[in-house]
Formats: sequence, structure tokens, C-alpha cells
Amino acid sequence: QHAGLAQIASTVGGMHLHNEHTINIFDGTEVDYDNNGDGSNPGFKKGVGIYLDRIEALLNAAASAPGGSNALHGNIESVRVCIGNARIWVKQIVDDEKEMIALDSVEAAVEIADRSTTAAAALINGLDANSNGQVEPFEGECGLTQIESYGLLMSSISLQQGADN
Repeated sequence: QHAGLAQIASTVGGMHLHNEHTINIFDGTEVDYDNNGDGSNPGFKKGVGIYLDRIEALLNAAASAPGGSNALHGNIESVRVCIGNARIWVKQIVDDEKEMIALDSVEAAVEIADRSTTAAAALINGLDANSNGQVEPFEGECGLTQIESYGLLMSSISLQQGADN
């Protein structure tokens, strides 16, 4: 949301405020990037990385659990791909926002703002990079929404295999 607000800002101060918010939300910091005397973070002050790390830790635990099926492991790997994509997009967004916050005009930031907003949309919804009509668990495609989808698939798969199941 804040990446998009920076993109539509009509003043440099408004753009820089939302650049700072975006960077701090993603990094979990309260750094004063816009030099107004207050490092602002309207988010949870944890950063996106910590949540991705927690999901990855749960994946590691599920992957090492005895009796995991091939379907379970396939969905675990799908989520891992989406986490990797999310990390790349988060870095791109933060880098773009830092680049914009150094600019002295909204007009000079248009291309960077578009790139950041596009990356934010891909982070959330994924991106159909191969133009086949669906977002799949491939590098450069799946995002946070797909982590949720594949996570739900994992939760519906039995961790035990055998004649009794």
C-alpha cells in the first residue's frame, strides 16, 4: 500500500514519507530516511523477512517429519520457491524506495515508482512470467498469495503414510 502511495504522491514530502514507511515496514526498522526527525513505521515493526524466516522454519520442520508424502514435499518446495521470490521482490522494493527517497522531484521518480509498485503487486499476487494464464511455483512467478495457497495444500496432506491411513 505504501509503495503505491509513494507512486501517487503529488509532493516530494509526501513521496518521501511513503518511501520511508515502505522501507521501514519491509525492514522492520524505524530509520528516519526522509530526515524529518522521526523514523516512522506504521506497520508491525517486525519486517517481512522475519515472517518469511518463520515460514521457512516451519517448512524445515515439516520436511524432516517422518512419513512425509511426495505430495507434501512437493508443496513444501513450492512454498520455498515462493519465499525465494518474495525475498527478491522485497529487496527490489526497498532498493527502489531508497533510490526514490534520494530524489528531489516527484517527476524524477515516476519510472522508479512504477517499478516499485509493480514489484509490490508481484510480491503479493505473484506474476504470470511465462504468460500461460496462471501463477505457478516457479522462480519469478509465485508470491505471498501462493504461499498461503500451497500452505493450505500442505495442511490437508497426511504426514503419515501406510496401510492404516
